[in-house]
Amino acid sequence: MTTISRMDTGDLEFAAEQTAREGWASGRSDFELYLDHDPDGCFVAREGGRRVGIVTTTRYPSSGWLGNLIVVPECRSRGVGRELMRHGLAHLEAVGVDTVRLDGDPPGIPLYLSLGFVDEWESLRYRWAGSAIDVAEDVEKLGSEDLDRVAELDRRYFGDDRARLLGLFLEKSQSAYKVVHRNELQGYLMTTRSDHGLRIGPCAAADVEIARLLVSAVLADAGAEQVTVGVPGPNQQAAPLLETLGFEPTPPCRRMIRGPVRAEDLTGGIFAIANGAVG
Repeated sequence: MTTISRMDTGDLEFAAEQTAREGWASGRSDFELYLDHDPDGCFVAREGGRRVGIVTTTRYPSSGWLGNLIVVPECRSRGVGRELMRHGLAHLEAVGVDTVRLDGDPPGIPLYLSLGFVDEWESLRYRWAGSAIDVAEDVEKLGSEDLDRVAELDRRYFGDDRARLLGLFLEKSQSAYKVVHRNELQGYLMTTRSDHGLRIGPCAAADVEIARLLVSAVLADAGAEQVTVGVPGPNQQAAPLLETLGFEPTPPCRRMIRGPVRAEDLTGGIFAIANGAVG
């Protein structure tokens, strides 16, 4: 029999082991962030007292996210993943969220479709491991004093209020940058570190040239380190920008949605998602 309970700090190593086995970039620090943001929204499945799966949820004012659905290999094809998904969806519904999104890897697509999710767009993934480039001009370090303006800019393009999440990302960021013109914030970018190198995201910018400055600032400090980033497929400027900077595509995911569109991604200003678990 499968039982599902709330994830706590004692489950963090187990959660990180699951993502490491799958080759995903999320690690212990990511799960700490998920628990900080939604302490009642992350779950562990058990069979006979043994942990066999995980899922996380993230709640925003007008929408929610499901992520990190993983079942240990020997317990797959037994309905554990479905039970975790149902539990996560029930939790979001109980706290007033009826629009839920996720980034789906191909093996999970049939399950997500069966639970009422439909495609929104392709969620692209890129990797860079080149030589450092020249330092970008007009880019400044981002600090906690900038968070109000960052949240306002982010809301314009993401379509929902991620202020608290952005604050947590900034606390855990490896580096963070902003571009300000005439005292107006034009764009921001944060990076986090994982076992796979640097991960860019989130990043929002008023136009592609602002995004170029921000991404270039990351690459100027990266040296030969691997850098990864995820971008919305509908942002038709993001992929060409990354490719001109030396990024190469890796297998994409599918952005999917369940429920009414109450917090619509405008995507044109999103040049890096935070990660596949939180949007």
